[in-house]
Amino acid sequence: IFDIPKINYKGLTVFDIKLTLDNETRSQKGEVELKVFSSINLQLEEKTPEQIVNESLDSPEIIYWLADNVSGLNDKVEKLERLRRVLDKKNQENRNGNLSDEEKGILLEKEKEKNNLEVDITQDIKRSFIQGAIIYEGKERKLDGRIQDIVAIFRDKAEEVIPKLYHQLSLADVKSSEEDILDIFEKNLGTAAHAYKNLKILDEHNHVNVNAPVAQEVLKTIKSKINFGQSTTGKDLIEHFSKRPYGWNNVVLRMVLATLFRNGSVIAIYQQRNYQDYTEIGAKDIFRVVSTFKNTRFEEAGQSDLTPEQRNKCRSLVDEIFDERVADTPDSLSR
Repeated sequence: IFDIPKINYKGLTVFDIKLTLDNETRSQKGEVELKVFSSINLQLEEKTPEQIVNESLDSPEIIYWLADNVSGLNDKVEKLERLRRVLDKKNQENRNGNLSDEEKGILLEKEKEKNNLEVDITQDIKRSFIQGAIIYEGKERKLDGRIQDIVAIFRDKAEEVIPKLYHQLSLADVKSSEEDILDIFEKNLGTAAHAYKNLKILDEHNHVNVNAPVAQEVLKTIKSKINFGQSTTGKDLIEHFSKRPYGWNNVVLRMVLATLFRNGSVIAIYQQRNYQDYTEIGAKDIFRVVSTFKNTRFEEAGQSDLTPEQRNKCRSLVDEIFDERVADTPDSLSR
């Protein structure tokens, strides 16, 4: 019933969901957790909705889903347990050849009864949840049963919760594809995917904008990690920006880093070779191939006396005075 290992958030990022069913962990990955309580469990633990409402106030990462009481469900579950025990015993006797033909016929009928009862119970349990309640941060929302899809009900709530937990997701909330990464390596950035403009890392003149919030966040993180002696490989950065408060798609992260690399703001170190120019052979693959990206270390560029902002101004002056577009690299601009 609760097959919710992941949620594709608006086609931007796929989030793992930690699932706990009646205090039993079913999937451990994920920073967003769905805690499910069946009506039977609530009765056994004598837990009230009011208690869970209070508990939820201190747990912004947890969505609670409480089942409603369905008449006769407990009796059906108890009957199924008795039936299973009897059938286990009789099936063992049948395997040992100890049942008569009449008893075998009865056994088949009881198997059908068990199967029908299991279907009945599954439908009742599903109904108990689509008529139950969802609790989040002290607010309880009663469900009326009109929406039959369990996953759709959860997705609706998750899409409300995710932006709260991943409040930096808005910096990188653009739809992008692997092919978009290569656009930043073209000489003419006027043909680059619109995602670059949406990220604000290309301005209206198709110049790299290192002051874009998404770019500054990446640069700040690389600098901070280096200052604290931490690793800055692509793998480390993917892990960092996939967690709260970011939740970024790794394609977007690679696009941003590729743009900063083209601009000369960062250098890439792969297999003990320093890459500093976007026109170098093999530079594209650092960002295009995920396995290569993960094994590449990134650092702030320190080879040029020009800051990224100064390079932007130099490039604009060259464009304006000489009517000549130059490559956005420290070497090209310094010449």
